[in-house]
Amino acid sequence: MIGAISEAIRRMTNLEDFRIVTWGLPSSCNLKPLWHAAWSTFGPKLKRVAICANLAGHQDLINSNPCLSSVQRFELEFSDDLRSKAPRDRTAEDAFLKDDLVPFVNRLGPYIKTFKIRSWSKMDLSPFFRFL
Repeated sequence: MIGAISEAIRRMTNLEDFRIVTWGLPSSCNLKPLWHAAWSTFGPKLKRVAICANLAGHQDLINSNPCLSSVQRFELEFSDDLRSKAPRDRTAEDAFLKDDLVPFVNRLGPYIKTFKIRSWSKMDLSPFFRFL
């Protein structure tokens, strides 16, 4: 499935608005080909990016090192990992927010005019806002 989506993305060379929802995908799903296809095809042209994911999905996005130099509207939506039965690791969540997500959003700061956050997660977003 990801291969087919990645191939379709490679044909969307004029895309300026990109929203993706990954929170429902199994954690075993490798999104690297999708991210690579998106960023290499239209990343620098995007005016709006909306990412709806659980913590691991947001980490995958950041690790994909997107070039979003034209983004003006950036939206993050958080959900919990609905498939996981493991207890929450609040220390890891706080570290991700502070050490990974804040620097990522701050790098976009000079470009974005609109920033939206939605959360359906039980995760405490306070560390994100404290260090933003």
